[in-house]
Amino acid sequence: MSAFNKKIIDPTTGLQFAGSLIPTSKISPISAALAKFYPDPNAPNPTQNYSNNLAAVNDSNNYLIKVDHNITAAKI
Repeated sequence: MSAFNKKIIDPTTGLQFAGSLIPTSKISPISAALAKFYPDPNAPNPTQNYSNNLAAVNDSNNYLIKVDHNITAAKI
């Protein structure tokens, strides 16, 4: 059964999928191949599939250098 309390309708027939779950035969092979790059849902709320609670660490150093120079053949 789907985690959502909504009817999942087959757009080709207009009928509800059994158990409101889309059968694997209806899933595009390309979509199935791309799905492996997405993390599994880890949130209990079905409207929010993924929640990341990891602490973000920013330990990088940034430098900015600006040089203005007019390159010419003339010697000054």
